Amino acid sequence: MNIKTLKTLVITSKVTFAPDNYDPLIIGLASCPQVGGLLVLNNRSLSIFVRSIGALVHGAYHLGTTLISNHFSNSQERRERAYRTHGKPVWTLKCLNGPEVLKIIAENQFDLLLNARTRVFFEKPLLEQPRLGAINIHHGLLPEQRGLMCDLWSLSSDEPSGFSLHKMNAEIDSGGIVKVVKVSDGTDKDYIGYLNKASQVELETVCETLQDIESAGEIKTFPNIKSSDRPRYTDPTRQDIKRIKCKGVLL
Repeated sequence: MNIKTLKTLVITSKVTFAPDNYDPLIIGLASCPQVGGLLVLNNRSLSIFVRSIGALVHGAYHLGTTLISNHFSNSQERRERAYRTHGKPVWTLKCLNGPEVLKIIAENQFDLLLNARTRVFFEKPLLEQPRLGAINIHHGLLPEQRGLMCDLWSLSSDEPSGFSLHKMNAEIDSGGIVKVVKVSDGTDKDYIGYLNKASQVELETVCETLQDIESAGEIKTFPNIKSSDRPRYTDPTRQDIKRIKCKGVLL
């Protein structure tokens, strides 16, 4: 049987709140044979900088300083160097849902999109452009943990935490599940330390998953059916941060 080579476009943000700007995963994927390029969404803005200052003011010192560091880091230069070393192109754009991205996907014959820490809604034309659609790295254990910063909320409740790979569709966090990986049993209380550990596991898992998709020629999923009435998580407010810190979580 002839196996068609999988060509994946990794999509990430220029600024994230993950340690080292999520580069352990993003740069690590540069050497993955199933990855064919990187698209960086230029989200660097005054609002993100203000948000990082707000995190400091509200007591999330480590989270705030990490975000500030990532805002001014040379991560973009490191990423471009890593991908170009492997002969893979890098694009940096302000808008994701637009004709320029659709053209990039079509002209470079990308089969799959991998969403790695962007908070942009992938609209229908974008999801339908590549042959196999798109998968997302969701930072929570699907199907129950949905929304934003699920790993932080679960750790603050002493619950298992990790990430899920799922196929993206028109509804957030609802596409078929590809893989669910537990990173912590809930005892990790250093959130930045947890994110650093999780990114290493994500790299291994994503590479294995892309190999599996290439071998199968399709994305195999299982139902993403929520069985509880657990609410969808949102970004923590100032009061939430206080409560989370009182539970012993280092922010």
